Amino acid sequence: MKKVAGLLLCAALLAAVTGCGSGGISRSPDIRGNITSLRASGESGGGTPGSILVEGTLQPDTKVDRASIRITRDTLIFDDVAGRRTRTGFGALEVGETVEAIFTGPVLESYPVQATAAQVVILR
Repeated sequence: MKKVAGLLLCAALLAAVTGCGSGGISRSPDIRGNITSLRASGESGGGTPGSILVEGTLQPDTKVDRASIRITRDTLIFDDVAGRRTRTGFGALEVGETVEAIFTGPVLESYPVQATAAQVVILR
């Protein structure tokens, strides 16, 4: 019985510690650059709020320099101010802002690449 109680306590502590994080994906971004175009889909409550075109320069920790990125309701969007991330939504994205994006699923290797974002971080 003590082992079960101990395991439950460990699981609860792990859940509490995990819940305190930003909930973001911690791997190198696929692209870092400026939003040069933004298109809202006009879907209310739908699966795709819109898309962004991001243009940057290829860097040692990125994979592409230009991408058309689909934003879905599952995309995590964060506002990063001096290293502190807070969750935000599609409405916070603006042309001219610098962002990092991590892709999910297949990437169409056209130019620019076309991908769906798992995460977008607005860098301020």
